[in-house]
Amino acid sequence: MKNLKTRLGLAFKQTMVTDEVFAARYSTDDVATEKIEKIRSEVGMESVTDFSRKVSENIVYTTKLSLFSTLNALNETDVRWDNLLAAKVSKYVTVSFNLKVFYDRDIALKREIQQVLAAGLSYTFL
Repeated sequence: MKNLKTRLGLAFKQTMVTDEVFAARYSTDDVATEKIEKIRSEVGMESVTDFSRKVSENIVYTTKLSLFSTLNALNETDVRWDNLLAAKVSKYVTVSFNLKVFYDRDIALKREIQQVLAAGLSYTFL
């Protein structure tokens, strides 16, 4: 399929935290340690899959799924899933709906969801 791209391989991931309260709560590897880690580095396996499809003449759907597991804990997977549905309503008006799902055990114990509905005006000068 020309609309589907995927890759799998070894990856290096860093999580950086600037808020000390947040860092003390979530990013310390060992709870007995007194040093607050502001940067966590992990080596693991990563899979990234992209898909794009023109649903109709004016509507395009794109999605990207990223999965990451550290080599120390392959059963724990960090997930980022982006979905975008974009529609050209008229010559100058576009509408898009974006849905993102995040799960990273280093940041939060539960999944996070972000939704954005946007409408915009577009004009081409050239």
